Amino acid sequence: MSDHARAICFMLATQFCSAWMGVFVRTLSGQGLHSFQIVFLTLLFALIIRLPWLLQTGRKGLETTKLRLYLTRSVLEVIGFTLVFTAMTMIPLPQVTSLQFLSPLFFSLMATLVLKEESGWHTWLALFGGFLGVLVITRPGVETFDVGGLLVVGAALCFGTCGTIIRVISRTDPPARITFYMLLFTTFFAGIPVTLHWQQPSWESLKWAILAGIVFFLMQHFVTKALSLVPATKVTPFAFTQLIFVSIVAYVFYGEIIAPRTLAGGSLIFLSAMVGYYAGRRKQKRMHYEQRNR
Repeated sequence: MSDHARAICFMLATQFCSAWMGVFVRTLSGQGLHSFQIVFLTLLFALIIRLPWLLQTGRKGLETTKLRLYLTRSVLEVIGFTLVFTAMTMIPLPQVTSLQFLSPLFFSLMATLVLKEESGWHTWLALFGGFLGVLVITRPGVETFDVGGLLVVGAALCFGTCGTIIRVISRTDPPARITFYMLLFTTFFAGIPVTLHWQQPSWESLKWAILAGIVFFLMQHFVTKALSLVPATKVTPFAFTQLIFVSIVAYVFYGEIIAPRTLAGGSLIFLSAMVGYYAGRRKQKRMHYEQRNR
């Protein structure tokens, strides 16, 4: 399997995990936990899962020259998590997911403009199609951008910036190190505001928080692997598949039926991603063929 195909698989796995976070957040919030505490417990248990790696690699596994980027990313991650977790308790999950689609758009745009990553017409076509799909789903207007919606937009900006930082860090640091530092620093920064809203969680809440930590750990590991294999613009369109997974989860757990515009927008997004993928593959094969025959 090529690096491109593997990266797509990792991105799809990331979106599958992301779809379940809404269930965990809503459950914990319904049990009385504040968003700050939900973020902290999720990150804490994810960090605990990562600790065996540290014991195995020792100090050598922590060697890095990108400490400032790790710290910057962690602050943005905590802000983004808090914003989106809060929004999940205020507005429907499909709306949260739709607005989160702004994140990969910010991501790809920054990867192209800031990191100067190569992007062909197929990449921009896929992103444009994905953006049109988001418009079909959300039908942006005054009623769309309420407080919850604005929180998700802010989170999308944070996550899009984080994706660019991950891309830079992954040039020198392996995925395992990137995941560990993210969990370590985000847990630390998330622990600061949680002291103002802490309440003793029940055993039931702890079970859900542990499950959230496991899924969150897998999500971070998968996305880091995906971005370490290929340029961001090659896998970003597939981040839109989160809508499919979220729609299924929302229906099963909350009886939320997918609206016709959601189906139309999701189909447009999926087709755009497929066009971008296959056009990119053909371009790579053609370039490889031309290089061999020079």
